[in-house]
Amino acid sequence: MFNFALTLLSFVLLSGDDPIAGVIGVIIILLFAVIGLAFYFLPTIIAIFRTHHQWGAIAVINLFFGWTFIGWVVALAWAVSAGRER
Repeated sequence: MFNFALTLLSFVLLSGDDPIAGVIGVIIILLFAVIGLAFYFLPTIIAIFRTHHQWGAIAVINLFFGWTFIGWVVALAWAVSAGRER
């Protein structure tokens, strides 16, 4: 994935006289960034849409420990777990 990002970045920077190629490259990079962030914060998004009573704590775990795959899985499992009834 990192190599693909570097390839896109070099495509944007080395597009030369073709401004359309640079614009397309920037759009592709932004699209991948948005998709990547949405996937990273998927546990938080799920918790918010399911109105989990501890969505704030899930968001904090996801933000600070989501980069470790274990933290992301824990946040995801917590987000999809059945919350207690109030």
